[in-house]
Amino acid sequence: MNAEQKVKAAVEALVIDQIFYGTLIWATPIIAATHVRGHRIDTMATDNKAIYYNPGFVDTLTVGEVKGVLCHEIMHIANGHSLRRGSRDPFMWNVACDYAINPLILKGRMILPKDCLNNPKYSGMSAEEIYIREQAKPKPAPEPQQKAAQAPQKGSKGDDAEQGGDAPGEAQDGHQGDTGEGQGKPDQDKAEPGQDQGQGKPDSSKPGLVLDAVSEDGDPMTEAEKREAMADMRVQVIQAATLASKAGQDACGFERLVEEAKNPREDWTEVLRHFIQQSTEVPADPTWSRLNRRAFALGTMLPGRTKEGMGELLVAIDTSCSMDDLLVGKSIAELRVILEDTDYESITVMACDSIVHWHATFDKGEEPIFRTPGGGGTAFAPVWRKASQLGLNPRGCVYFTDLECNRHDFGEEPDYPVLWAQWGDRACPHPFGEVVKVELA
Repeated sequence: MNAEQKVKAAVEALVIDQIFYGTLIWATPIIAATHVRGHRIDTMATDNKAIYYNPGFVDTLTVGEVKGVLCHEIMHIANGHSLRRGSRDPFMWNVACDYAINPLILKGRMILPKDCLNNPKYSGMSAEEIYIREQAKPKPAPEPQQKAAQAPQKGSKGDDAEQGGDAPGEAQDGHQGDTGEGQGKPDQDKAEPGQDQGQGKPDSSKPGLVLDAVSEDGDPMTEAEKREAMADMRVQVIQAATLASKAGQDACGFERLVEEAKNPREDWTEVLRHFIQQSTEVPADPTWSRLNRRAFALGTMLPGRTKEGMGELLVAIDTSCSMDDLLVGKSIAELRVILEDTDYESITVMACDSIVHWHATFDKGEEPIFRTPGGGGTAFAPVWRKASQLGLNPRGCVYFTDLECNRHDFGEEPDYPVLWAQWGDRACPHPFGEVVKVELA
């Protein structure tokens, strides 16, 4: 069985056995090529519109592994990985994306090459969260003789970057090859192979590619085009999940993807900014000592309003053992930027696990200092009690947390609104307040 026949057999099997993946892959062009827009394809690749495969690589796989790798590429597309990279390093972004989706493929009882990227500690995390952790790892200095080879391609592997993952959309080896003209299924219109095809086996130890998405004319997508592409993909994901459900197949491995397609995440920084601005806008009291000039001009008299001071804000940071110091630091950095653009009278910051370990109050104009001692269990009630003991009257509270705690640890609902700034999806139901999911760039 040659590579084209393996791909065809894998697609047909997915359509029958894995309806979710099969539905998505049936609508996706699958093209044989060794180069795409100047990028060498040693394994497989995607640019959000098509899947590209190197026949020499597919020759080394079983049909079961081809099924798994095709699902891997489809999950890149369904998650919009070619649309979400932004300014991140292409290679490390691809590593993070692989870590995010490979556990889902394996959970769905699919087969991937034995050396695929898989780390249990990243379970349930988004590619953005994994990227931060991967970037924070110390990178070994390359050997002097390796530097010249690594610099132009950016294809060397970082920590935990094993074989079978995808490489950067920007990694180039200097070749200009075929992108493929065909837009049909593997047994229909097929692209002409690149110039290296048939000249020895490809280096399957190299990762594949997650190429940045481009518009119809080949230019980089605008932000509006990316949003439109993401919206279209969400519709396809929901439709595929509906067909799988009607066929009696569960959402094993792609539950989170379907949930996010139905309820796309908001821009957490904008939600946080709006919440803080609303919380610090103190309504003025009516007074007859200051008449409403608009009403007076209409021949009647109504009280005007006095100008009041700005509001108080409470910021709590969950410092329990389940929290991640790196994410806390990143979110605090974003909070600082938002506070610079916000008018408020004072801000009180608290660090709390099962008790409040530290707190401080800063007036507008002072540089807020954030300390995060802790490391024990989780309880939220101590923050409300400490605020009461200090005689605080905050207009609102922003609580950075993973929301992992027992229901009784929430305490009584405070008199002010609470916004839970949550990362991760391992959370218990919250009896009050609103939640915004934190996605860190």
